[in-house]
Amino acid sequence: MPNDKLLQYLHLHFIVFIWGFTAVLGALISIDAIPLVWYRMALASVFILFYLIYKLIHKKLLRVHSTMPIWLRGRALPW
Repeated sequence: MPNDKLLQYLHLHFIVFIWGFTAVLGALISIDAIPLVWYRMALASVFILFYLIYKLIHKKLLRVHSTMPIWLRGRALPW
């Protein structure tokens, strides 16, 4: 459990660092607000699409793995 606490502590510090860094990025960005919103939305859509594709492939692999006989899985205990 101490490892989980350390991980949460580091996660919190990373988030605080990112929030503080957004002010620096805001000063460096020279694009208007509307195109910036569209670029951010397009980038987020691409990442969500990649995430969904990854989850779909992972789910299919788990389904195939769970329907295989035990002796083909390479271990004695099923998932």
